[in-house]
Amino acid sequence: MIWAQNAAIGSSNGSYKQVAATLAAVTTHGYIWVDSSLTGVLSTPSTITSIGNDYENGWASDNAHFANDSYNAAQYGAQNACNASGTVIGTAQPFVPYNSHVVVFVVNPNSLGGGVGGYFDSTNFFTDSVLQCFASVRAAGAHSNEAPMIYFGWFGPGGGQSSLAYTLQEDLVRGAAHEYQHLLNYVNHVIAPAGQTPEDTFINEGLSMLAQDLAVPRMFPALSNDALDAVVHADEFVDAPSNFSLTGFSGIDDATKSTTPTYNCSGCYGEVYLFQRYLHDRFGGDTYLAAAESGTTVGLAHLATITGESQGLLLSDFGLTLAASGATADARYKISGFAFGTTLTTQFAGVTQPADTAATVNAGAPGPGLFAGPFNGGYILVSVPGAGSRDTIKEKTGLFTFEAGIAQH
Repeated sequence: MIWAQNAAIGSSNGSYKQVAATLAAVTTHGYIWVDSSLTGVLSTPSTITSIGNDYENGWASDNAHFANDSYNAAQYGAQNACNASGTVIGTAQPFVPYNSHVVVFVVNPNSLGGGVGGYFDSTNFFTDSVLQCFASVRAAGAHSNEAPMIYFGWFGPGGGQSSLAYTLQEDLVRGAAHEYQHLLNYVNHVIAPAGQTPEDTFINEGLSMLAQDLAVPRMFPALSNDALDAVVHADEFVDAPSNFSLTGFSGIDDATKSTTPTYNCSGCYGEVYLFQRYLHDRFGGDTYLAAAESGTTVGLAHLATITGESQGLLLSDFGLTLAASGATADARYKISGFAFGTTLTTQFAGVTQPADTAATVNAGAPGPGLFAGPFNGGYILVSVPGAGSRDTIKEKTGLFTFEAGIAQH
């Protein structure tokens, strides 16, 4: 039995339950466990082999581009250990010892929350007896499996709607790299340096989306990008950039259905992906990624330190890059790994995906009183009446960090 968390995407509230599981394979760097209800998966050796290969591809790609998952749990002094009632029963190390094999749990979507395709849960790094000393943990019913661990939803036959080919050649290929990056990020910012400061969500998710974009071409060398997921999310964002907040990881996916930004939206993943693709391409590739994963500092302050640019300039330069859509020779405003306005091939014959050109923000409504929204790093179109005229951009929503990445005249 393995503990799994059922929580809707973007939610911090969920429930833990034990799921019957079968150890299906042991790979070079992973223990592949499969939800016992997925009998079709467990009875097909070739599928199990493909799942293991997908994980190993993600492991190899992330270790090559980002960081590794090693740490020393012994550097932390022992803390109180408690039983399920919260009564102290002794002491224990807070983090479990390092294991070179990560537990990879392929889960029936019925045991996942709404909208969740997979996840990383840092709870599994803690010893369960230490966790039970905290009333909030006991109230949430949280438990640790006491092993480095990532979860994948199985959306192929017998567990969802996708075809077997899509699940094994796209869904789990990108999913392995995405969730394993979250694990690497937690290890390298929290456990290894004894920093205990998790990365900001918009940066962490952006790095995981970039991990997908690097891992899919590793398995399929003819490809340039993760066209069927990372690029799809990017297209959602660049179709209406002013509808999204980079630092807030929120936005409006479809303005015809809602005008209220939501956290953890689909296009949000596209925005943070393009931001990290931009930083990776401009500031040294893997050298940038290794620096982004290291140290106890996180957030924009950390990115400013490792790039040598101010926080504001990073945001405004990204805004200018979107406005240029790659149509510039200036390396400051170019994403070399994302070809705007092209059609990308995929790993499936006859299936292509466009990489959209970024829309001009608010191009249809220039003039006085233009509202850009509380979107840090956005850009707006301003129509200047004539020589000597002045336009003023004011922030009236109460978000003190608002700044326009570009005022386009």
